Amino acid sequence: MDNLKLKFEQELSFILEKMPERNNKSALGKQKRLSYYIENQELFGKKLNQIANEFIQSNVLSETELNQLKILSNEYYQAFSKNV
Repeated sequence: MDNLKLKFEQELSFILEKMPERNNKSALGKQKRLSYYIENQELFGKKLNQIANEFIQSNVLSETELNQLKILSNEYYQAFSKNV
């Protein structure tokens, strides 16, 4: 699971690095970040799912571990949305 967390973290960092106006707290900065989020939320979600599916295919997971994987994926997706 540590390897999976690392991949999720790398993907989150990669997409956040491209987010415009990260330090601009004005309305215009927030608008640009929101536009970026709207344009990339589906792509980011698909990338998280792809990483999770690859992990599932290469590992035998119990039902509890699958639930933990879903929770972890959702946490990283929410972390992306919180940066708007």
